[in-house]
Amino acid sequence: MSASRTTLYVREDGDDEADGRTPRTALRQVATAAARWRAAGPAYEAGWTIDVGPGTYTGGIALTGARGLAQHDFLRIVGPRVGGHPNRPLAVIDHAAHPGYRFGLRAYDGVSVWLEDLAFRGGFAHAVDVRRRSLLHWHNCHVDGQGVGQVGIGVLDHCTYAVAGGIVENLTKHGVQEHHHVFRSYDIARSYDEQLVIRGCPIGLKAKENCNGHVDYLTIEDCGTGMQLNGMSVANLRFLRLRRNGVGLAVVNSQVHNTSSVQFGEGDDANERDLVELGTSADLTSWGWQEGSFARTTTNAHRPLLTLGASYDDEDVDSRHPRAHVELRRVVRARRYRAAGTRFRVVVRGVVTQRLARAATLDVRLDDDVLAHLVVPARTRAGTAFEAEVEVVCARDGDHQKVTARVHGVPGALVHRALELDLLRDRSVLVVAGVDPDREGALVVSTVEVWG
Repeated sequence: MSASRTTLYVREDGDDEADGRTPRTALRQVATAAARWRAAGPAYEAGWTIDVGPGTYTGGIALTGARGLAQHDFLRIVGPRVGGHPNRPLAVIDHAAHPGYRFGLRAYDGVSVWLEDLAFRGGFAHAVDVRRRSLLHWHNCHVDGQGVGQVGIGVLDHCTYAVAGGIVENLTKHGVQEHHHVFRSYDIARSYDEQLVIRGCPIGLKAKENCNGHVDYLTIEDCGTGMQLNGMSVANLRFLRLRRNGVGLAVVNSQVHNTSSVQFGEGDDANERDLVELGTSADLTSWGWQEGSFARTTTNAHRPLLTLGASYDDEDVDSRHPRAHVELRRVVRARRYRAAGTRFRVVVRGVVTQRLARAATLDVRLDDDVLAHLVVPARTRAGTAFEAEVEVVCARDGDHQKVTARVHGVPGALVHRALELDLLRDRSVLVVAGVDPDREGALVVSTVEVWG
């Protein structure tokens, strides 16, 4: 049976030369208390608590274990009780208090740490950074990156972490980042009212390379991608809530369970796209969901295509309206089509509604650049459905492409030619359909899709 707990007190009016054993002899910085804890190791018979009072403190809190580290209980770092989630903690670890620290709190090499009622604020590269077989418990802790901090909770390399409550927001990279054999547990909360909220990040929760575990009652909102699983990761989802994200849930070479319980936002809370699933493939692992970081000359970036943009409004083309324009703005994104093998495809579907006395035309453009000029032949009968497909493949890095195009459903020539397009900036796809205004003939363009 372990001895009674050892408590070190940290207060805003404390002194780092004091012993820290009572509130009257408190230390000034949490980092100083962490250094005292480290010095007492590597074996801890008693549990330790760092009791942090209200106020502002510096980061750089280092909890590095040693090869022979032995803890009988968590090192608990707790702020003043504020009544739990979502109430704002009163003890704040602020990057601005010492901008030289890249991390707020770091736990490496087998440390077990319990964080409760703490706030991390500002431009930390990692507000909380946990690595190499460490254990983290997180209870109503908050992170506000203020638009400059990069990662809220970073967990890496055979670690386990459990989360209940708190708010993580306004980071420039990830709210929560898991890499390399991480086990997560969000099942210690029993409702949305008790669980973490992630908002305002490019990626809310990113899991990469064999990370797994439960995600229960987590809310992710107003992010570029809500939750992303990549590289053989697994998540058991119980009432994950995804609202107002660009993509709600992205699953890349990974698996999810219980997607029927996911609460995708509706109405004003809707995601732009709820779900993207990209199948397992060796090609995909070299490209991934995000843009690759490989040298351009070595990247061979084949991958399954997904919808970049679409229009499903009917556009009538006849003698009164001889031209129809469908524009999908900025759907061909810069830098995604610089590597050899990357491609995008434009698909146009429609039907001839009045027999064509003269051929109709379909021009597919990238802004002002013509990708393909296609023809629906004269004398095509009413009721004939057609599908035009134009595919652009990068032949090598940079600005050289090859185009193939044809119209399915009617006889027509195959277009195959080389192009030199500027794909180093975002481009719009424009489809122009036309008939001769002086001759009989009409058609409807019903669908335009861009895949890439």
